[in-house]
Amino acid sequence: MNSDFTPYEFTSKESAKIKIKKVREDFLSNVINSNFEKKSKGIHSYFANLKLLDNFIGKNKKFDALTVLKKLISMPSVLLSTEMMLIQNKELKIKVKKDILNLINNIVKSELLPIKLRYMFLLRLNRLEDRDITRIMIDFKSRHDDSEYLFKKRSYQYFTSYLSTWLDGDEFEFNRIEEARRFILSPAIKKMTNSNLSIFKYFYKGNSLKKKQISELIPSDFQNLSYLELKNIFSSLENLKFKQEVSQEIKEVKKPLYLLKKNTFESRLYDDYYGFLMTFDLLDIGAYELDNLWWFYEI
Repeated sequence: MNSDFTPYEFTSKESAKIKIKKVREDFLSNVINSNFEKKSKGIHSYFANLKLLDNFIGKNKKFDALTVLKKLISMPSVLLSTEMMLIQNKELKIKVKKDILNLINNIVKSELLPIKLRYMFLLRLNRLEDRDITRIMIDFKSRHDDSEYLFKKRSYQYFTSYLSTWLDGDEFEFNRIEEARRFILSPAIKKMTNSNLSIFKYFYKGNSLKKKQISELIPSDFQNLSYLELKNIFSSLENLKFKQEVSQEIKEVKKPLYLLKKNTFESRLYDDYYGFLMTFDLLDIGAYELDNLWWFYEI
């Protein structure tokens, strides 16, 4: 491993340019210019899911629209701003930003969707601290009474089902541990999903999950998982008690977490337009090999 971190140096500058260009072109063609209705299950782009949700709203497809909205609530909103980094053309970036704001406006004003879920969607987006999104939030609150969109903290439908979303935004460690403990000791653990896996980072009681649940939530092969699924799994494995329990079922997990992350992220760097995010994950764990720093090369 090279300890001298020089972000603009590559073993092959031409190959770096080609890779960056391909990733950007893939993003522009696959996300900005596409209709996703026929392939909705495989979409991991935040912007693409906004377009898909707006499409379902326009066609009055309530069930499909709800499915995508719930998915967006579970996705870190920072992915949206990260996707914008891929757009280098200034005029196109302005256009896409305008399109995004229109999509968000349409979604939060749609009466096809439950108002509490619309509020949760907007609340998570507002973490980006974007002035335009903040204006949408202010407008939303001005048009509705608090009692319409606020809900009780112990609500299963709006709090427990999206626990990882709420814990990520809680600045107090004690609160995160306590809420994770409540979840694990409640019947909700039986309906555990990948999107809530990261709560195990804060608390895990031995044998809380059945062997079948573990194998369903954490497959032995990570290659077919989405970026978000990988992040949730790796986050949960930071809890050594949980990692030890999982490793009894999945041999691969016996490896040090550093190696698991490094091997997985390196093997997935170029597989789609989210591969570049794994560059930052590699940097985060100290994997500074030059071949992994192609994203930092400026064309």
